[in-house]
Amino acid sequence: MGPSSETRTTKYAQCVELAVVGAGPHALSLMTKILEPRVDPLEEVPCNTSLFKVNGSLVKARFEGEGPARLVSSKDSDLRRFEHDSRANAKGRASILNRCFVADPSGCWMRQWEHQFSALGIPMLRSPITAHPDPIDGDMLRKFADETKRRGADAIEVDLSRTEQYHGPFEAPSTSLFNAFCHSVVARYGLEGRVHGARVSRLVPIPPPLLIDLDGADRQGELSPSCNCGDWRCRDDKPWFELHLDDGTLVLAKNVVVATGSLGRPALPAWAIKARDIYSEFQEAAQTLLHSNDIIARPDEAASTCSICSTSSSLASGQHQAEIKAAVTLPGLHFNPGGNDVLLVVGGGLTAGHLALRALRSHPNVRVVIASRRPIFQRQFDLDLKWMGLQRKTYISRFWSCESMAERRAILKESKNGGSMTPEVLCDLRKYEACGRLEFLQSAEVIGAHWECDTCNWLVSFDVGDERIFNAIWCATGTITDFGTEKLFDDLRQYSAARGENIRVEGGIPCLTEDLRLAENLNVFIMGNAAALRVGPGALNLMGGKAAAGRIAEALHLGLRDSENKWTARDKRQGRRRCSRTLRKIQIRG
Repeated sequence: MGPSSETRTTKYAQCVELAVVGAGPHALSLMTKILEPRVDPLEEVPCNTSLFKVNGSLVKARFEGEGPARLVSSKDSDLRRFEHDSRANAKGRASILNRCFVADPSGCWMRQWEHQFSALGIPMLRSPITAHPDPIDGDMLRKFADETKRRGADAIEVDLSRTEQYHGPFEAPSTSLFNAFCHSVVARYGLEGRVHGARVSRLVPIPPPLLIDLDGADRQGELSPSCNCGDWRCRDDKPWFELHLDDGTLVLAKNVVVATGSLGRPALPAWAIKARDIYSEFQEAAQTLLHSNDIIARPDEAASTCSICSTSSSLASGQHQAEIKAAVTLPGLHFNPGGNDVLLVVGGGLTAGHLALRALRSHPNVRVVIASRRPIFQRQFDLDLKWMGLQRKTYISRFWSCESMAERRAILKESKNGGSMTPEVLCDLRKYEACGRLEFLQSAEVIGAHWECDTCNWLVSFDVGDERIFNAIWCATGTITDFGTEKLFDDLRQYSAARGENIRVEGGIPCLTEDLRLAENLNVFIMGNAAALRVGPGALNLMGGKAAAGRIAEALHLGLRDSENKWTARDKRQGRRRCSRTLRKIQIRG
């Protein structure tokens, strides 16, 4: 459990109002949301009265179909004006940033994201061009593509038809376009060099009730960003938090936001766990039976320098992409170039498709078998279109109105409906299938894997009665979100349990408050898949990151939006005031 409430004398590198764990797209969405004074009129939060009506625990969408579109315009002149206003407020941004601390092992914004995309060889995003971390407007990425003359080549038309449910967008950004855009957002908000390159290993709650400086001066609500703050205690009735970093740094924060992705552990099949255990003493076996997480592991060792964070002059160049690509290695690719090696990829989702393509493109003589328990399913986005199109507001309001967390968990599962591949990836895979280098083994489940020491190969058994020899096995079987086993939250769980306030969990996902805190008395906010019971389907994707950022920014009362009391739409409709209810008044029974 955390330290006692007695006076503590500890040297902190920084004492801040906000500490953010992670530097990916969700963390970037949060920081830019805090730094942006303009409120997005389409912000997907229950208290946005432009879009939703709240009556107790019941939430309803104000519009069906294209109704919300009338709140905004698509004029680039408006977007340029908003962008100019955002750049102009450098003094206000600096004041806020001095009260914030961001930590990520990569030491750079979006570094792990870029590494994963490079490791898998992903050429384009699986999200529409309107999904990104820029808080100003959904059209900002499209405008960036136009202004940099990249829209024709890097805004890729997706294989979708206009239907009653979906009216677009019909473009998805290339990976390089999206990365360049995110770098421009980092530069616009003055976030370069703001990521501390270390991993947060512990979050230790420091109990109340008083916060004083060594000289005894009352410092409630006034934190110095200077180092070695000395002896601090909290006057508030909520604890503060010590962040223990793996480089020895100690930081004290009033609020913490954890934005580290899925918070999931590899979901290895039972046969793979058994095989790893049995053959753990054989190095070759360990190197060739891998989970996708092993293949796209963090590039921590290559993260000490990053041209994007040190200078903005390379934003339009390929230097940063070259650095990322050079740092990528793929464990398990030890095939003989002159041999006829065979790789088994287990899984039917997009990651399985990307892994297969990466192996096929890296080794001209390698053959790949993709084995999936069900037929390969084609889908453009990672969610059903009803969660992406015109009726999303209706469906998300119904989700928020569900009083049972178990019911919400069922909706989350149904919205994904298992793994799927995009039309573009399937098209590339079919080309390799046509030339005999790829085989789809559908509706076939692996039931066992035996390591043959003499040949250093895997003998794999399938439930259809087939046995085959493979040189390597890659499991693209996803991750499991299990908050109860996530070590980062051990101290917080112990603190809550000692107070008789255990953090509720449903299906491995924590039951957060409406503003995404772990509990009412803990100012630790969660983004990503662990926030799905509140945010809804897509909590892990870019849209979910922006929605979560809106809730947390509203709860923190830290940013430039504090003095705002109106939802300011781009067509200058100034009459829509914010909902008087706070998010915490919309509590839904679990």
